[in-house]
Amino acid sequence: MQTDVLIVGAGPTGLTAAIECLRQGLSVRVVDRREQRAEGSKALVVHARTMEAFRAMGVAEEIRSIGIPFAALNVFPDARPPGIRVPLGHEADWGDTEFPYWLSAPQVEVEECLERRLGSLGGKVEWGQGLLDMNQNGSEVHAQLAGGECDARWLVGCDGGRSTVRESLGIQMQRRDDGQLFVLADVLTRDGFPDDEGRVYRSRKGLTLIVPMPEPGRFRLIAHLPRLIEPPSIDASFVDQLVLDRTGVALGAHSVGWTSHVFLSHGQSQKMRSGRAFLAGDAAHLHSPVGGQGLNAGVLDAHGLIWKIAAAERGAPGWLESYEAERSLLAGRLVRAVTLATRVMTLQHLVPWALTAGVARVALSTGVLKRQLTRRMGMLEQELPPGPGVDKTPWAGRRLPNPFVDGERMHDGVDALRPSIVELPEGDVVVVRHDRVVVGRYPSATAIPPRIRSLLVDS
Repeated sequence: MQTDVLIVGAGPTGLTAAIECLRQGLSVRVVDRREQRAEGSKALVVHARTMEAFRAMGVAEEIRSIGIPFAALNVFPDARPPGIRVPLGHEADWGDTEFPYWLSAPQVEVEECLERRLGSLGGKVEWGQGLLDMNQNGSEVHAQLAGGECDARWLVGCDGGRSTVRESLGIQMQRRDDGQLFVLADVLTRDGFPDDEGRVYRSRKGLTLIVPMPEPGRFRLIAHLPRLIEPPSIDASFVDQLVLDRTGVALGAHSVGWTSHVFLSHGQSQKMRSGRAFLAGDAAHLHSPVGGQGLNAGVLDAHGLIWKIAAAERGAPGWLESYEAERSLLAGRLVRAVTLATRVMTLQHLVPWALTAGVARVALSTGVLKRQLTRRMGMLEQELPPGPGVDKTPWAGRRLPNPFVDGERMHDGVDALRPSIVELPEGDVVVVRHDRVVVGRYPSATAIPPRIRSLLVDS
């Protein structure tokens, strides 16, 4: 069988890539070695920038309907009350986004929404079709699957931290194991805490996060167990005792649902591209669950890759050359930031723990860190290098602002599939792909400079 794009892995990253292929007019096969979608909630947080990508894909409204926005995060820097309530809803400093919140939405349900959207476009997931081997030449990739062979113009590896695609390409993951254990459990509680607010307890016994889930009364426990090398048996009594020992809170846990454990590691693949094959999501970068960045980074990898493959198919390969540079840069920043935050949050030695607890209380009380938990954590302030052959300007590589202009959001006027020429409120004229500024400024809204026109052949 032949196809334009073969996608290996049907998680959020692979499903996003498949949807974008069909929207761009590319034929696609998406395969997964699993026999069916795994049960369990897994990742939980969908951030604002990801919701903007889902909006362009036509699935944001459905995903919003399955989730619950965080109203606030209550932070206890030294595990003792009073905590510091950090608003995360409309009262927070979100600026111009249409999605001013962290959305709690279980990954399995997000995947189901994406798979339905894929089906509405005429696509499907081929379960039980693992990648066995692959090779490539200058014009195609030849893949050996469990159920046969496939020739593709391009291949995208979205198959997770133990990526078969990455191994087949001989790309190394520069990965560091921290030797620290986190356990996760979805539990119903009786402690009467607001259903739409999260809690972060930073204790010398270990970091504890209690995160709201869409079902009333159900929360996700994420607990750092620094002195254990084997995962414990996780039940309601274990959860109750752990939370009580660390926070003094009687959680009243019952009806334990999905549970898991993670031995903390972080890293980044040496490359995100080899010839006609690309890596995206966990296949390319790994980090701790603190901050809920993993699902979001993978979706944005895929969302930023497929339009470049489509542009290359239409005769504008320059944009595709930029994928690895852009996403490697962002992945490196993300891995470093999440790793540093996790290390600070899990400090145990008395003096540095006490010092950072005091600093956190002051910073949160004065608002210094609050913006980090809204726009920056929501990935709204990511800045990429300008497009190939494009001079660096104040707007190049940034997200297009999305204020109301004449009663409509600015993103409403952007073509989701083709380059758009947009005049910003400040008067600058820019070229936009999706909602990213690829050309930061040029003098006329009626004429694109020749070197830019040559890149935007499909405009």
